[in-house]
Amino acid sequence: MLILQARGLTKVYGGNHKVTTRALDNLSLDVEEGCFVGIMGPSGSGKTTLLNLLATIDRPTAGTVLVEGVETTKLIGRDLALFRRRRLGFVFQDYNLLDSLNIRENIILPLVLDRIDPEQIDRRLEEVATSLGIEDILTKYPYEVSGGQQQRVAVARAIIHRPALVLADEPTGNLDSRSAQRLMETFGRINAEAGVTIVMVTHDPFAASYCRITYFIKDGRLYNEIRRGDSRQRFFQQILDVLSQMGGGHHDTLADRP
Repeated sequence: MLILQARGLTKVYGGNHKVTTRALDNLSLDVEEGCFVGIMGPSGSGKTTLLNLLATIDRPTAGTVLVEGVETTKLIGRDLALFRRRRLGFVFQDYNLLDSLNIRENIILPLVLDRIDPEQIDRRLEEVATSLGIEDILTKYPYEVSGGQQQRVAVARAIIHRPALVLADEPTGNLDSRSAQRLMETFGRINAEAGVTIVMVTHDPFAASYCRITYFIKDGRLYNEIRRGDSRQRFFQQILDVLSQMGGGHHDTLADRP
């Protein structure tokens, strides 16, 4: 089953006799339910623009986005806000946690806004907190825990309402290599065990090696796609090879990581 269908996405910035920038150029892709997809490309390739369109944060100049068959590019106002809150989950590089709320309150916020029964909230909180190994920090505040723990809290908040799709924007960008590895192992586990569908933009081939499919974007167009087989090491090398063809310049190996 296709969770996400993007068709002919074009995004042009500028106009009215000003210089225009075509960030995306007639790009299409599909994401199946339960898949873990990476999106890579050089700076300025359009990958963040693509994620913003998929996340309903921005609207395309042309083209459509369907999530669970709903054309999100046509939603406006309250309908858009409700769809975003209920069917999408977000994980950002900067965590986007509220310092005025403790960890528990940050995680359950989507359920509180939807007025979910308190007993159900407690059950879901226990489930995600245990799964992510953060059950011992629920009474702390974001500024009292490490960056890696904050990012796992952000993941918990993104999945507690059981969205159709989790969208992650450079989730390892502010983490050290060990915390990044733990986060990617977490993503891999919730994808494999809970069937969470994830689309992740990343510049890091190590992070992308945890995905099942990696799409490469160049100059606003789909440049290539590769699928992971049984070997993550082989997949990692394939990612490096494509990045090298694109001028990515990555030369590290999995052995260089913890």
